[in-house]
Amino acid sequence: HYGIRCDCCNHTVRGMRWKCTSCEDYDLCQICKPKSYIHHHPDDHVFELVPHSRTSHRAPQFAVHHGIVCKCCDKTILGMRWKCTFCNNYDLCQDCKSKSSNIHDHPNNHAFQPIAYPEFKFDISGML
Repeated sequence: HYGIRCDCCNHTVRGMRWKCTSCEDYDLCQICKPKSYIHHHPDDHVFELVPHSRTSHRAPQFAVHHGIVCKCCDKTILGMRWKCTFCNNYDLCQDCKSKSSNIHDHPNNHAFQPIAYPEFKFDISGML
């Protein structure tokens, strides 16, 4: 993201860029996004994931996480997947993660890991 600096660490944003939809110029990098509470950014502001290239066919918003269902809306996760780092089987879609700071039936102190692209598992048993 040439020319875009993270408003938390002040480094050039590399990888995922998170833009506040309420502020004119407030961006976070993928490292600082989970720590955005440090900068006392308003809780009611929503962050939008901005892919590196809006024309890229590999941009995260096109990713389909087959077999992974959001615990809030019960839909297959498209785009960014948020996986709880404490729970074995707790994933959220981008919309549900963005809309709720207090997720129903889930501890508030659990951190979430962003997963932009699906994990592919290959079965090579038929190839041997």
